[in-house]
Amino acid sequence: NGSIARLTVTKTPEANYVNYLLNFTTDANQRITKVTDSKGMEATITRDAQGNILETITKDTRTNQEVFRVVLTGYDNKKTMFDAFKGWQFSVLGYYADYIKFPLFTTKAGGNATKRTEYESGKAVRETTYTFTYTTDGFPLTEQTLTRFLDGSGISTYSKTFTYTDCK
Repeated sequence: NGSIARLTVTKTPEANYVNYLLNFTTDANQRITKVTDSKGMEATITRDAQGNILETITKDTRTNQEVFRVVLTGYDNKKTMFDAFKGWQFSVLGYYADYIKFPLFTTKAGGNATKRTEYESGKAVRETTYTFTYTTDGFPLTEQTLTRFLDGSGISTYSKTFTYTDCK
């Protein structure tokens, strides 16, 4: 169906990820619904009717234990930065631990999530809220985030400004 089914990382500065393999399963709309890797991790992506990612659950297939979960809510029904690209957008090494921290980015769905809750081993650990401003073409111009660490250790803020060149 023209979708990528497998990706092998052959060159990376991360020695543990040389020859790392990702296998992708897609739905009828060529949206990723499952990712399995050569280290025994599996991420399942749940979407709403518009295609927005509602939840991803990553489990260790060797133990069948959930290791990471992301829940996204509050979609704003506007364009995302990723709508400016064609095809799938994702970071191959979009995680920096021993588990896949998806979700993959959503295009042509219901916009930008305004809240993200992350769980590790079934326990909520971070809650992030997002606020956006938009260009006259309807693409996000800025993103402001506020992350609360649910162990009480504090908060983090971050701001991004997007620049578009030759966008569709």
